[in-house]
Amino acid sequence: ITNIRIFDMNMDVLNTFRGNHDIGIMVGVKNQDLEALLANEDAVNTWFVTNIEPYLSDVNITFITVENEIIPGEIGSYVLPVMHSLTNVVKSRILPILISTTVENDQPWPVVSTFCRRFHSPSPRTTYPDPINLHLAIFNTDTLVVQNWPIGYSNMFYMLFDVFVWAIEKEGIKDLPMVVIETGWPCAGNGNLITPEIASIYNNNFVKHVESGKGPGHRRGQLQ
Repeated sequence: ITNIRIFDMNMDVLNTFRGNHDIGIMVGVKNQDLEALLANEDAVNTWFVTNIEPYLSDVNITFITVENEIIPGEIGSYVLPVMHSLTNVVKSRILPILISTTVENDQPWPVVSTFCRRFHSPSPRTTYPDPINLHLAIFNTDTLVVQNWPIGYSNMFYMLFDVFVWAIEKEGIKDLPMVVIETGWPCAGNGNLITPEIASIYNNNFVKHVESGKGPGHRRGQLQ
């Protein structure tokens, strides 16, 4: 394991990683904190001094993600201003911490993607398969089940990944690095397909694909 993600500033977790610079930590700004941070850059600076600064000397904080999957939504418009303010704080301290946000794979976000491209920040994605075709969804076949000429897919994960690449390129955003930070098997819905056994098959097969170094068939997609 070279990177982990925690959703907020969990002091117990961060203290555990003191002195370990081999593992990068992605930390998050909680959704409920966004309104207060939107007020001005001083509020963001205070948040940074309180939550991030005490760990900078001996914890390898590599990412700060602003919110978790609230675009689009009632407070989705708060995200970009807070991202800009945090970027200013990080740049003023000349720190190698990247600022981004996380959005579900099926949600459009060209404005935030433009931000990521401008500041050379990878785009974190959450990607969960829909078991409409079980073998396609759980990496259980090498056969090209879906053919979207000239590209064929043998698993749904790469299909979802490429859909997002294609969508943001339609908005004129190219060569944006992407990081998949969440994936797994659904834990509700879809009837008898929601079982620990199938979840285990998905997780194990996903890890095997990552270890194999293979990526999506799409020439513009790259799994990181």
